[in-house]
Amino acid sequence: MGIWDFVGTHRTQLTKKQRKEIVDKQGGICARKGCNTHVTTHSQLHHKNKDKSDNRPRNREFLCIKCHKKIHEKDAKKRKAGLF
Repeated sequence: MGIWDFVGTHRTQLTKKQRKEIVDKQGGICARKGCNTHVTTHSQLHHKNKDKSDNRPRNREFLCIKCHKKIHEKDAKKRKAGLF
């Protein structure tokens, strides 16, 4: 049985094992450079290439809440400016 992650309007089901593998690979630390915040399997799942349907392991990372928010705020500014 997996845990549902709500990413925007898309739902991604990951097993507990998959979530743990990602966190362990990151050393239990937020994936963003310069951030040393501890993350757990309940932290924010982020799709690196912004394609929420791309659930390949290399496209997923866990971020602390602060870094996840910063990424989405930056993306929102780019969208508003018509940059993507």
